[in-house]
Amino acid sequence: MKKIITLLLSLSLLTALTACGGTSDNSSDTGENAGETTANTSSEETDKITSTTYEVKLSNGLTVTIGGNAEDFVNAAGEPLEYTEATSCIHEGYDKVYTFDGYSVTTSPDASGNQYVSNLTLLSDVVLFDNGLSIGSGAAELDALFGTEYEEQFGVRTYTLDAVTVAVIVDGDIVTSISVNSNLN
Repeated sequence: MKKIITLLLSLSLLTALTACGGTSDNSSDTGENAGETTANTSSEETDKITSTTYEVKLSNGLTVTIGGNAEDFVNAAGEPLEYTEATSCIHEGYDKVYTFDGYSVTTSPDASGNQYVSNLTLLSDVVLFDNGLSIGSGAAELDALFGTEYEEQFGVRTYTLDAVTVAVIVDGDIVTSISVNSNLN
């Protein structure tokens, strides 16, 4: 079990590190429903809508807003079981990992130095997304939620949505890992 948790944490940190060299979008909004993206428009791009946040409601009652203000998450989540931090490779500041029973959340600094929620990784079936997706779900449930258009590399399915990238490992027909990563760098 410890090997699986270590692999999942490594996957979430690897995902954060692969964002090095990206550009930053400091805007954020909060959506109304789980799994929905919300939009911001800039005066320069009034014809193009850019999604910046993605809400995931967990079975424990907590809503994690990927791309949202990290302080809001930290205040709502309570005391983590474990906390680690490392110097960010994108902006000045620290990437911080908060580990709770069944999931972990990574926060990262933006160009202004404000922390935002950059990743949510489910670590076990103790918690699940409000829409029913969890570790142990079947591939058919995954296809029903995200569709069948995904990239697969090294056994990881990657679904690219407007505000997030969802990385899922499916072993046979069973979901064994779920990670939701912000597309803000």
